Amino acid sequence: MWLFCLCWLPWLAQAAEYRAGPENYRELLPTLQAGDRLRLNAGDYSRGLPVHGLTGTAIQPILIEGADRRAPPRFIARPGANTISLLDVRYVVIRHLELDGRNLPVDAVKAEGHGRYADFVTLENLHIHDHAASQQNVGISTKCPAFGWVVRNNLIERVGTGMYFGDSDGSDPFFASLVEGNRIVDPLGYGIQIKHQH
Repeated sequence: MWLFCLCWLPWLAQAAEYRAGPENYRELLPTLQAGDRLRLNAGDYSRGLPVHGLTGTAIQPILIEGADRRAPPRFIARPGANTISLLDVRYVVIRHLELDGRNLPVDAVKAEGHGRYADFVTLENLHIHDHAASQQNVGISTKCPAFGWVVRNNLIERVGTGMYFGDSDGSDPFFASLVEGNRIVDPLGYGIQIKHQH
């Protein structure tokens, strides 16, 4: 047993921790591997958070988080792009961020409809606000098959719809997930919808 554990220690040690700010975080994003942690400094981030093609593992997820919970990085919405865009990802954790929509017609967090999957995504302690250009603008949305999510302890306020999981026609199922401890305040429409599935 001890020999097995010692053999695996070098493999576990390959994960890296990065510290970044608004000027260089986009360059680091596509390089993240299983077990890596990207810690973001306080400040205003105006180029979004495209989390595309990243794959962690159950033992070593990829972590993207605010470096200081007392001063979370603020991601400011920009026209024509969802603030956090998820595309073909597995085992990714995103936490301790502020997402300021400025009432632009975009979503705060979206598993994009042209993606094939977004599985085992954890969203924790996000402050999502002012994504309320219309009821169609959502705090957290999935538009591709998604399972194994954990959506926990997020504050979502002044949005069109708080959370919208799945698609209106029953395609793109959202299932086998945990949604708990979230607070949704003052949406234009629904607080949360989990759509039917084929």
